[in-house]
Amino acid sequence: MAPYKSFPEKEHLYFVTSSIVGHKYLFHKPEYAQIILDSLSFLRSQRRIKLYAFVIMPNHFHLIIKVLGASNISKLVHDLKLFTANQIIKKLQTNREFHLLDYFKQQAKDIKKQKHKVWETGFWDKNIFSEEFLREKMEYIHNNPLNKNWCLVEERSEYPFSSARFYDKGEEAIVDIDDVRELVC
Repeated sequence: MAPYKSFPEKEHLYFVTSSIVGHKYLFHKPEYAQIILDSLSFLRSQRRIKLYAFVIMPNHFHLIIKVLGASNISKLVHDLKLFTANQIIKKLQTNREFHLLDYFKQQAKDIKKQKHKVWETGFWDKNIFSEEFLREKMEYIHNNPLNKNWCLVEERSEYPFSSARFYDKGEEAIVDIDDVRELVC
């Protein structure tokens, strides 16, 4: 999925995108979106990331994060995807959603030592190198649920799986986030 080589910069923020394999809808069900939210909260509480913005769409997510500590963006996203894939498979098994389990199993048929493939290979990340680019990506993330291909809500702050509510209305997001305005004001 990575269309180019990212050059990690420890001080930069990152715009990160990852999609469910085959763009299958999964996160339209809150219990699956919650897996991503809980994982982001955990990474934040462990001081592995600062989470500045997010949106979890039905089949993908976008984040603006800063990687903290000794980790790098590749390792961090790999860990996030590995953990959430395992949690998603467990939840699918509990919910007896065999059609999706079979699909994810079929996607992994040519991968050694892997029973299911939940995420597309790789991820897309982009260094955020300027305030202008940061604002552009923040708007993209928060407007994603309004996109003509989605039309999930009429007002972006209504979408529950996004940080738009925090920035637009000053209300708490569904998970704690770090206020990016502290970096640019």
